[in-house]
Amino acid sequence: MTEPLGLTDTAYRRLPFREDTSPLPPSGDAGPSRDPLASTGQGHAPADVSRIAKTECHRAIGEVHDETAHSLGGVAGHAGVFSTADDVLRYGEALRLGHLPLTDEMTRDHDVKNAPFRHGLGVRIGDPAVVGPLTDAFGHSGFTGTSLLVDRARRLTVVLLTNAVHPVRGRPGIRELRHAVAAEALQIVFRP
Repeated sequence: MTEPLGLTDTAYRRLPFREDTSPLPPSGDAGPSRDPLASTGQGHAPADVSRIAKTECHRAIGEVHDETAHSLGGVAGHAGVFSTADDVLRYGEALRLGHLPLTDEMTRDHDVKNAPFRHGLGVRIGDPAVVGPLTDAFGHSGFTGTSLLVDRARRLTVVLLTNAVHPVRGRPGIRELRHAVAAEALQIVFRP
């Protein structure tokens, strides 16, 4: 999916181990890697590693924060996607405009019983922890505080990339921040 959408700064695995943060060479030769899945010749490694933030003081740039995913070599279904705001916005816009093959299936309510919000495939629909005033928006949120919200009716896509667990976990306020960013985006778009 990354290649057809032109997501050049998105990687769904730990990045090649490199001490420097200079851009990767176009050939994809990133040097020695700690991860056998970190082949950059497949068009999935970020073009400019300097644009990827560290997730904690002791973690390297592009190293997954989630301990379970980390123990699995940096690749897991629930964690380990690294990206930039530009790429996440491009992905969100593809969802909003229906340009992905499974958009309708991803964004329809799958009627999960007793859930506090509606569930799509890989997205939450109207999740109060994330959407703020965009009550019918769908999207996804991450452990470190990131979120992607898409509101088709309002023609609005909101990206928030944060690191709410750096330098320590458990700080309050991420839910409020997500709501405030969604409210501000709504005001900007619909300001008279």
